[in-house]
Amino acid sequence: NAEACCLHAIGSVLGSLGKFEDALEAHQKALAIDLKVHGPQHPDTATSHGNIGLVLGRLGKFEDALEAHQKALAVFEKVHGPQHPHTAATRNRARDRKS
Repeated sequence: NAEACCLHAIGSVLGSLGKFEDALEAHQKALAIDLKVHGPQHPDTATSHGNIGLVLGRLGKFEDALEAHQKALAVFEKVHGPQHPHTAATRNRARDRKS
């Protein structure tokens, strides 16, 4: 979805500028779109969860970040399998409670 993709890009830019609350809002909007368009078991939805996890980690909300990364990991494992690079990267983020 183009709108969700744009929101991810906006969230990434805002995050790189240190505007983490605004970045979180953009990524949450993208997640809502991904859930509506693709459903909960789609790689785009998993990516949204992962992006939210990254921002939450930057905000120091480590438990919430871990939960978001675990949601992403569950989808990536189901869709791509345990050895896929997206799965491995997400698994590493889920282990590192500060990301």
